[in-house]
Amino acid sequence: MDEHEESFSALKLNNIMEKCGMKNKYQIISLIIIFALYGTSEFLAIALPFMEINPFVTYYNTDLNKNITIQVDYNLCKNELKKFNYTIDNERSRSSLVTDFNVFCSENEVGFIGSSLFFGVMIGSFISYIFSDKIGRKKTSVIFSFIYSLILCGFLLIKNIYLLYTFLFLTGMVYSIIILSSLLLLNEVLDVNFTAIFTTIIYNAYPVFGVFYNFLFKDLNNWRAIFIVIAIIHFISTLLLIFFLEESPRFYFVRNDINNMEKVLLKIARVNNKEFTNLNDDFCIKDENEIKYENESLDDNKTKISLITIDNNFNTSNEKISLTEVINDFNNNNNKNENEKEILKVKDNNYISDIDIDKTKLKKGKKK
Repeated sequence: MDEHEESFSALKLNNIMEKCGMKNKYQIISLIIIFALYGTSEFLAIALPFMEINPFVTYYNTDLNKNITIQVDYNLCKNELKKFNYTIDNERSRSSLVTDFNVFCSENEVGFIGSSLFFGVMIGSFISYIFSDKIGRKKTSVIFSFIYSLILCGFLLIKNIYLLYTFLFLTGMVYSIIILSSLLLLNEVLDVNFTAIFTTIIYNAYPVFGVFYNFLFKDLNNWRAIFIVIAIIHFISTLLLIFFLEESPRFYFVRNDINNMEKVLLKIARVNNKEFTNLNDDFCIKDENEIKYENESLDDNKTKISLITIDNNFNTSNEKISLTEVINDFNNNNNKNENEKEILKVKDNNYISDIDIDKTKLKKGKKK
C-alpha cells in the first residue's frame, strides 16, 4: 500500500467512524469515565500542597516562661526549635507527609517530595507512547491504573523517607502514562470539532478534584486513609473503563487488524444507535479521489514502457537513442506498414520514463 492508498484508507476509516457516531452517547460516556480517571490519577499532584503542610508545635519558652503553640516555619526551625524541646500538636495539625516523616524542618527533604513525583511524571511522558502503540490505548490505561491503585495502597506500609521518594517517583511515572493513554483513547473516537472542548473539560478535573480533596483532607485528616479512598475510587473508574469503553479503532487500523476494528466500530455504533453492518463493503467502495488517482496512474503508465518490441523495418545502428525517439519511429513505421507492426508491452510496476536503448541489441521483433 503506497502513500496515496494509505491516505484514502484513513479517509474511509474517518467516514466509517462518522457513520458510527463521533459526537454521541459513547463519547459522553468516555468523557465521564476518563474525567474520573484523570482526576484520581493526578491525586498526588493536586493534593501535594496538603501533603506538605507544616504541623503546629508546642514548646516551653524559658525566656518568656510559658508554653507556646505555633505552626512551624523554617525560621522557627532555625531558632526556637533548636533551643527548646517541642511536641507536635496533633489536634491542630493536619495530617501530612512532612509531619509523619518528620522532615518539616529540612528544606531539601521537603523539596525532594515534589521533585521525585514530577521527575516520575517526566519519565512517564517519554515512555507512554511505547505502551500505547505496542499494546493499545485501552490496555495501557487499564494495566497502569491497576498498578496505580496498588501503589497508593503501598503507601500505608512506608516507614522510610527514601522509600517514600521511590513510591512518589513510581506514582508520577504511572499516572503520567495513564492520563496520556486515556486522553488518546478519548480523542481517537471523537469528532475533531469537539476535541478542544472535551480536552478542556478533562483538564478541568484538576480544579474540580482539588476542591474535593480539600474537603477530604479536612474531614478525614489522615493522609493514609485518604490514599485508600482515592485508590478505591480509581479502581472503580478502571472497572468502568474496562466494561464500557472499547479500544481505539485507529489503533487496530494502524496494525491492519480489520476484524477487531470492525468489532469495535459495531459496539460504538450500537451504543450511539447508529446503523453500521458491513465494514468490508465500505472499504471496497472506491470514492471519487481513488478513481481519479487510479486513472491518473493508468494514463501515466502508457508513457512509461519497460519492455519494447519493434517492427521488422526498424533500422538499427550502434548509436544510442532515447525512448521518445523509439516511440516516434515506431509510430511512423506503423503507419507505413500496418501488417508488420509489433506490440508495445508494459511490464507491471517496473516503470522507466526516459531510458537509452542500444540499437545493436534490437533485432527483428525481439529484444535480447
